Amino acid sequence: MRVTFGAMSGPNQGGVPNEPIGLLGASVAVLAFGAGNVLVKLISLPGLVLVLWRLGGAALLYVAILSLRGGRISTDLMRRTFMTGVFFGANLAIGYLAVKRTTVANASIIGTLQPLLVVAFVSKQFGEVIERWLWFVAPVAFCGTALVIFGSSNSASWSPTGDLLAVGAMLLWTGYFAAAKRARSTIGTLELQAASLLWSALLLAPFSLLNGALGQIPSGRDALLIAALILVPGTGHALMNWAHAHIEISVASLLTLAVPVLSTAGAAMFLDEPVVVLQVVGMGVVLAALAYTVKRSVDRDANGGSETASEAPAGSANDGLSPRR
Repeated sequence: MRVTFGAMSGPNQGGVPNEPIGLLGASVAVLAFGAGNVLVKLISLPGLVLVLWRLGGAALLYVAILSLRGGRISTDLMRRTFMTGVFFGANLAIGYLAVKRTTVANASIIGTLQPLLVVAFVSKQFGEVIERWLWFVAPVAFCGTALVIFGSSNSASWSPTGDLLAVGAMLLWTGYFAAAKRARSTIGTLELQAASLLWSALLLAPFSLLNGALGQIPSGRDALLIAALILVPGTGHALMNWAHAHIEISVASLLTLAVPVLSTAGAAMFLDEPVVVLQVVGMGVVLAALAYTVKRSVDRDANGGSETASEAPAGSANDGLSPRR
């Protein structure tokens, strides 16, 4: 199997247009992400135990699918996906710990700060030009986040330690987003998903085993919820990795601002977590900033404001690693 790993091609290091199919894929991924935090909260297993079963099950699933499609996990592929796997596994572990210790609303809304880091620092690596208006939208999103956190500070489920863990997860998610975007310039979605999950499971296995993972084998309700966790938000990650080749990283990241709204609504319905008026106002502010940002981005591309990058070189005809699929 030959895999071509090169720099991103095209003008400005290969920024891509925001294709409608890419926006659709990323939007569906965000819907799947919204269910993730609620599912984690419903599972009774400790965070580090849960993450092993989630990652291990997902890794086996995607490696099996890759094999059935004629692909394989090569040494070169594993080497090229190492950082993606590290960031994803660490993000998942810290994120699960955060959700177990604080409210779903807080864990979700703190994650909305990730797009601001992407816009400010990461997008430049991919040749994306950040327009001046976006710097005015960013503080608005921060204010919305602050309102949601302040509104839940009296909740019995709230914990400052949990919020701090959520900040750590957000930083790791930013690193994963950038690593996955770069990897997608030369690696197919399925190959990236399978190899990254394998790395994540292998790297976190020792920590999970030390926390008694083998002695806490999920069964019944927990087993079903873990299967849902693998299939729903897990498929969301695959969709987002696919979408990276079809939309700008800044737009993909900003779409995730809808996750806390979906998660908080789900927590209110299935976990009986209270939602106060202040939180609703904060979520409305965040969503308004998101809607405005996406509209401006799409309108810019519709008016010819961004250049279309030439596609990165694909793999050989039978290696199954075409990066834009």
